[in-house]
Amino acid sequence: MPDPLPGRYLIRNRGWRLLFRSMDAVLEFLAAGNAPALPVKPKNILLSNLGHLGDVLISTSVLPVLKSAYPDVRIGFAAGSWALPILSGHPMVDQIHIVDHWFLNRANQGKAQKFRRFLKTTGTALREISALRYDISIHLYSYFPNAIPLAWKAGVPVRIGYTSGGFGPLLTHPVPFDPAGKHESEYQADLLHVPGIGKEHLDRLKMTLPDPAPGTGTRLREILGGESFDGIPYRLIHMGSGAGVTHEWPLPSWRALAEKLRADGITLVFTGIGRRERENAEAVTAGLKGCRNLCDRLDWWGFVEAIRQAEMVYSVDTSAGHIAAALNTPCVSVFGGISDTPRWRPKGEYCSLVTNEAACAPCYKVAGCETMECLHNIAMERVYDAGEGLLNEHQSPSNSR
Repeated sequence: MPDPLPGRYLIRNRGWRLLFRSMDAVLEFLAAGNAPALPVKPKNILLSNLGHLGDVLISTSVLPVLKSAYPDVRIGFAAGSWALPILSGHPMVDQIHIVDHWFLNRANQGKAQKFRRFLKTTGTALREISALRYDISIHLYSYFPNAIPLAWKAGVPVRIGYTSGGFGPLLTHPVPFDPAGKHESEYQADLLHVPGIGKEHLDRLKMTLPDPAPGTGTRLREILGGESFDGIPYRLIHMGSGAGVTHEWPLPSWRALAEKLRADGITLVFTGIGRRERENAEAVTAGLKGCRNLCDRLDWWGFVEAIRQAEMVYSVDTSAGHIAAALNTPCVSVFGGISDTPRWRPKGEYCSLVTNEAACAPCYKVAGCETMECLHNIAMERVYDAGEGLLNEHQSPSNSR
């Protein structure tokens, strides 16, 4: 099968690839110049990832690396407002710059409103970044859109990033993207080789989360059922994906899994956001005792705490799996073949991936295909067995939570 993302850019559409080649050719002429020297001990580093919440969560993996290499460095982070739950209050992030790019904004708004929001947030971020005088900017997202033009316009002297999302000529230290079958966190960590960060620091690569809001555990217990729920192990099922229905396992498969787990006497907690996910959970749990539908009943920290306290998490291609990985909660992720599965799977000690190998994967088709065999043909038994094997490994005497 031909590579769906050929050439320099991680862009599938041929017209868009041509546009980016033309744009970068012009920028190469306008932004030509010598790369400045890299500071030995940078005082301020700007990270950027304008991707979705799960993308930014993966990017938190580099924070322990930077803090290990430069203990006194101040770190700013440019990201969409949807990533605030991950970045606000994070002990390793000193400043957040909001950039809600129209291309990735999933808000229920028109295109014009999203573009106005993009212009407004970009203007504010530009003033903030210019005033803070960052020494280095590292652009972690290898796709379009990125914050490379923003850092260039703000006058950040050293700009490191991949050229695969466009605007590469505006980087002082451009890095061509080389597909090598790695996890996304490893691709991002590769950029840290540019300033000379060594292996002893890179070994600290791991997703991190801020501490939970006070009282989160108590509120979750009340939602789950108060004192009557104390000490009862449960498994969490998150069926929805922000990427859309093409990334979701069919409801009959979830129902079969729920019935199998309930036959084992396992309590199930369902999470999700919005009317569709709430109704899907209602359909899957109809007539099944021992199930709690918490869709639309949890705030961000309640959701994180529900994953933290779960015995096991079952999810699709969404942030729930990455949160479980960050918290060392065992997680089974059901993935199709639209995206590069090894790159975007949850990465953790107790993470199991279930997918159907397909000759056409990854296809990168936003709407998928008519059959979606890579996802819809995954047997329930495979997901169930993956969970049982993972839980046995997690609970073995040689391992401790």
